[in-house]
Amino acid sequence: MAKIGKDDVVFKDIKKSLTLGQFESLMQLAQEDYDKLKRAVDARDNFETKAKDKFVNEAGDMPPQLAEKLIAGLVRKAATEFDSIFKDEISRHDDVLDFLNTFKTTDNQLTKLI
Repeated sequence: MAKIGKDDVVFKDIKKSLTLGQFESLMQLAQEDYDKLKRAVDARDNFETKAKDKFVNEAGDMPPQLAEKLIAGLVRKAATEFDSIFKDEISRHDDVLDFLNTFKTTDNQLTKLI
């Protein structure tokens, strides 16, 4: 028997496989996972913008090149922390997104976050 891969279709017809309650629960869990990662991505992006603005405004006599290096270091550190904290959500993001978009209209598709 061949091993089933991550991208292999496992249900061709799920009409009799899930109850409405089970399906709604899965949709809710997937949406919560997507929303959690979206909030985190938005916060990460805002952090970078705010950090740059703050350093520019408060740099004083600091040479611009030094301020840019400090900002780049902070952004790298934040990106590393972000990836560590949200590694599970990031690793399943494509599957969650595909699952949710399967049941949405073309005009209502969610966007890829990462």
